[in-house]
Amino acid sequence: MPEENLSTLWARLIELIERLPNIAVSSHIHPDGDAIGSVLAFSRMMKDIGKEVSCVMAHPAGRQLELFCKPGEILQLGVDEVDLAGRNLLVMLDAGAWNRLGKVGDLFAAHPATKACIDHHPAVGDFPGLRIVDSSASSTTVLLHRFLRFLSLKLTREIAEALYLGLIVDTINFHLPNTTEEAHLIAAECLAAGVKPAEVYQPVFGTMRFARMRLMSEAFQNAEVLFDGRVGFMCTTLAMMERSGADEDDDDGFSDLTRNIEGVRVGVYLRELPGGKVKVSWRAKEPYSIVEIAQAFGGGGHVRAAGALIGGTLEQVKKQVVEKVAEHVDAGAFD
Repeated sequence: MPEENLSTLWARLIELIERLPNIAVSSHIHPDGDAIGSVLAFSRMMKDIGKEVSCVMAHPAGRQLELFCKPGEILQLGVDEVDLAGRNLLVMLDAGAWNRLGKVGDLFAAHPATKACIDHHPAVGDFPGLRIVDSSASSTTVLLHRFLRFLSLKLTREIAEALYLGLIVDTINFHLPNTTEEAHLIAAECLAAGVKPAEVYQPVFGTMRFARMRLMSEAFQNAEVLFDGRVGFMCTTLAMMERSGADEDDDDGFSDLTRNIEGVRVGVYLRELPGGKVKVSWRAKEPYSIVEIAQAFGGGGHVRAAGALIGGTLEQVKKQVVEKVAEHVDAGAFD
């Protein structure tokens, strides 16, 4: 996004914040480090300028990410007491549509307050408010760093840690193609503000529960490559989760494992969920795109990292996904 256009949007956001100082923020279901980092960074920035702000999520931060949150800093809908009655500005972070927020999205969509969205995923559909999107940014926390600079705010250690968390997760510790010069410069600023890289890296990437190892072992047994080795598939079932003692945090990053197979251009990971649904994640190597496949199933994401929640049994959903991938293979998308 051109800098002059972004500056205009930041100015509009500041005008909203000054006029509507009672703010609620949220991010997507099954939050990753960029979602949690964005919510924490934005809310801490707002508190530093004297605004009332609450963070509300449909799902908890999870074992790896809750370490970065202060007690009570992020409320979980259905668990904590959530009151949006006095909020006059609702901000959606690292997500582009209300359904990505789960049940919180239903509340936000129905609420009469003014809405704003800050995101680095490609925009899909209309948004009833101020939308600030730059899909070239490495993470949504990169956009929030730009906003912090526009506000001329001090980069405190607490804000810097949240920004750095989003950066290392969405770039997978600065090695994905979306790692830019800007990302490294922001990381350097975060370190100068007191962030200790090992303290952020260790809980996110450097620690593995034994249950995760057992689950990974089972998942590897059903891994396969199709379409002349161009597409890798891997699945986990509810029974596998139960046998291994794993929970929903323990398969984090499994989608990347399928992409990392030698010769594979696109990796697909399917996880069976309770209630007859399957979570599907697609990952692609450069220069291939898979976001269109996810969108066909009502999902979305990035060009090379996308997902969708699909109703049906694991076998039914896998069949649908294989058929849709086959259409793209036949069209030469992964040659």
